[in-house]
Amino acid sequence: MAGAKRVILRVPENEMDYQNPREFVDFYFKKFPSNAALDSARHFIHYQPPSDIPQSNAKVHIVIDLETQDFAGTLNQEFPHDIYAVRRVAGNLELYAYEERVKQNLLQKIRVYCDDFYPWGQSRSNQKAEVK
Repeated sequence: MAGAKRVILRVPENEMDYQNPREFVDFYFKKFPSNAALDSARHFIHYQPPSDIPQSNAKVHIVIDLETQDFAGTLNQEFPHDIYAVRRVAGNLELYAYEERVKQNLLQKIRVYCDDFYPWGQSRSNQKAEVK
């Protein structure tokens, strides 16, 4: 599993540009340079669609699977995850790490649906096609 990990970017829904959702991923790779960024076979991106349910302070999750070739299968509780908040401040993107206690709490809640809904390194439609 060498460098395989899942990164979750939490973006305020009102700051998400669905015409260019990749801007947040590119910003992450600018902050954390990786050879995987240049090779689409080494990473996979899942974009959460907008919610139809009105919420105050709604967040969108962008899930980046890194070094996809280094792992196959179902994610278990030991599988490495990182989570960051990304916000616009004065027109510029900023990335924030969560305090460890908050990070673990968020990951526990988000992984309940995220690990199954976003299969490792592929889309749900690809996963369904493999099962048939």
